[in-house]
Amino acid sequence: MNEKVLGHFFRYRRKNANVEQFPVSQNRKRRTSGLTREEVAALAHVSTDWYTRIEQGRTGAAPSAEVLESLCTALKLDQSEINYVFNLAGFVPPARPIMEVNQSIFDWLNVLDPHPAFAIDRNMTIIAANQGYEQVYHYSSEVPPLKRNWIYRVFQEEYYRENLISWEHYAVYLTSVFRQLCGQNADSPFLLSIFQALKSDPIFLDAWNQLSVCDFEEQRIILNTVPVGDLYLVESVMKVPSAEQYLVMQNAGDAVTERKLRLLVR
Repeated sequence: MNEKVLGHFFRYRRKNANVEQFPVSQNRKRRTSGLTREEVAALAHVSTDWYTRIEQGRTGAAPSAEVLESLCTALKLDQSEINYVFNLAGFVPPARPIMEVNQSIFDWLNVLDPHPAFAIDRNMTIIAANQGYEQVYHYSSEVPPLKRNWIYRVFQEEYYRENLISWEHYAVYLTSVFRQLCGQNADSPFLLSIFQALKSDPIFLDAWNQLSVCDFEEQRIILNTVPVGDLYLVESVMKVPSAEQYLVMQNAGDAVTERKLRLLVR
């Protein structure tokens, strides 16, 4: 661990913090810009002496992962800064799902209409969807998070089983992605609740027991819809920079599907 570099980074972020964005007194006169050590320590719920030792990079001043996370929260560091701090200290950075949907995601979803598209968080739960996805897949956001979860919907919604050609292949693929996700977040109560909801399904259980693991991959699917018939869709997944969020896009695989989508989604 490089205590000097870690301390220098905290000092820089403290002294360059916009005080108006922090819950500290705005009335007193400040001799220098930024936050004081006392204010950062109070926000992080650590002693001023301990924070001072960390910032000065004193030998042996090695904060725990819990203290580091508290300091990162106190200083309002973004995910890339959190990763940097934890890597300096020799810890695995904490995974922090960002619940707010970035405006750029909404922009992408609107641009992609009428092609089905939706955004998911790191637990594969849908956090936003465009009109194309809502109409093609009969999706409503007015349900609890579990029922908005992508893999949960694929297994539990009859629409997928009845209308998605090669549903079983697609379900097994998502199970492999889900296993990868569980390996990264083994202590997640939410992921456990998904597993508990799906474990009685023989297709899910068989795929799970095969120990297959994969990341998101391009999928070519055929979906039978009413009233326009089969849609040939090419599904791809793009990670949103600086966020534990993903954009799932299902573009038309041919000109016929393109015309059908424009008829179906109005």
